[in-house]
Amino acid sequence: MIDFDTFARVVEDDITSSGKIGADTCQAWSMLPREEQVVFAPAGKFVGCASDVSPGASGGPVLEKHRILAARLMLLKLGLYQCDPWWSSSVLDGLTSTVLAFPGGAVGDLYNALYGVLGDYPCDLTPTMATFIKEFVVKCFTQQRHSYESVNWRAAATAVNESATKAQLYLAVLAIPPEDLPNEVGRVIEKGLESTHFGQEVHTMLTT
Repeated sequence: MIDFDTFARVVEDDITSSGKIGADTCQAWSMLPREEQVVFAPAGKFVGCASDVSPGASGGPVLEKHRILAARLMLLKLGLYQCDPWWSSSVLDGLTSTVLAFPGGAVGDLYNALYGVLGDYPCDLTPTMATFIKEFVVKCFTQQRHSYESVNWRAAATAVNESATKAQLYLAVLAIPPEDLPNEVGRVIEKGLESTHFGQEVHTMLTT
């Protein structure tokens, strides 16, 4: 029996080293506690580990960190670790609906997972990356509006500082509602992105 934190690290190593999940790793899926197998079966299918366990309620609470870990693995499967994300509208639909289907799942889990990935795998804010981030935010906002509005965005803003990557800054300015973005954080974002192709866009967003 292994725990999901350990399993998630192994899955991430597989994805980032070869782009796919090894057979041994998928076999380890069956060694997770039964509740975690049930809860994360949809995420496993998304990243390439089929499971004979049917998704369903676990009967117990699901830790926020586990929901974020599952979302992180799904995002990494889209190639974000290589700075070359691939996606389609249907792929984003599948990702968001899967994470929101976890017991207690919320848009905040998706945001925190993506913010973490963009920090741990620093990438240039290319047009492709910027488009992915924008479509991700739009998808969460338009299709999961109630969950989006329930996120503690003020708390999310506190994580934004001078050490954030440009991709993290762009995600933050697009996702965090203006009323929840303190002026000092806005200045950090604007300064961090002023030298990019998106500097004027961000300046306009923060000053209008």
